[in-house]
Amino acid sequence: MAIQGNEWLKALGSMDRNTWPALLDKTIDEMWEMRDSVPGMNLAQFFDVENISGMKTFSLSYVTNELPLPRLNSDGDAMPYVTAAPGRSQSFTVQWYRLAVRALRDAFETDRFDEIMFSLSGLTQSPMRFDEYKRAAILDNAFSGTAGDDEKPLCANDHPNEDTETGTWDNLSTGVLSGPNLHSSRLLMERMTGAKGNPFDVMGQVVLITPENEQTIIELTKTDRKPDNTVWDVNALLPEFGYVKNKYTSDTDAYFVFGNLNGRQKGLHEVQLADWDLSDNSPQNVDIRIDRRIRGAKVFGFTHSRNVVGSAGA
Repeated sequence: MAIQGNEWLKALGSMDRNTWPALLDKTIDEMWEMRDSVPGMNLAQFFDVENISGMKTFSLSYVTNELPLPRLNSDGDAMPYVTAAPGRSQSFTVQWYRLAVRALRDAFETDRFDEIMFSLSGLTQSPMRFDEYKRAAILDNAFSGTAGDDEKPLCANDHPNEDTETGTWDNLSTGVLSGPNLHSSRLLMERMTGAKGNPFDVMGQVVLITPENEQTIIELTKTDRKPDNTVWDVNALLPEFGYVKNKYTSDTDAYFVFGNLNGRQKGLHEVQLADWDLSDNSPQNVDIRIDRRIRGAKVFGFTHSRNVVGSAGA
């Protein structure tokens, strides 16, 4: 007897003639395809990819080269030797993930609409969505916790400089997305400091928003005059920003300004021992017509990032 309603979603096993009763129902004249296109895959640009091999745990550290300013010192005086501040370390432990689909011969024999292969094609979309959700989770948790290599969240106003005697740096903005608040976020990045508290070379380029903030970001960046301003002043600086809309981050009020740093200085990392692989199994039963799986070994995380300024929107 066919499984009724969506109960088959809870069942483990193979796709057979009972899985899709509508495909052999002669009272149905047409069958249409509800495609999974995985929209808005755009967070990867903010992550640095680390390809590793032969290890499960990957440790990432860094060195600095920022030194103090020259000191008053004459020939014959004791030489004022100095050192650069050491960096911090962060470990990433990869995990393995797999997913498989299987279809039996009788499923194909009873498929009046030739849709079995389409129903299996989502196996290529699933890992793409997995990656995007993992990236989004880093941003969803950007304002709390101690997961950074400095034991701070991704966005905080008290990240210790690598030379802790020189103070802290700040990449935490506040308030809803608005002209003044976006200007403040931009200025935070312009005023970013480095290992010893000196000005750091990074410039804001892109604002990451959710669909709820799309109209606001267009008003702020695509107009020549300031919106909602009775004086109608010139809208300066903000039109220099591009924007990226993402549907996978869950905090509808949060927004992030990303800078122009590259490579590991992005501070957001995708560490992969094995990227997604789609392969056929070798079933012993000749009546298993399709048997495929995807497999990957990876982890997403962050160290610290002077390349992002974030606001929770409150």
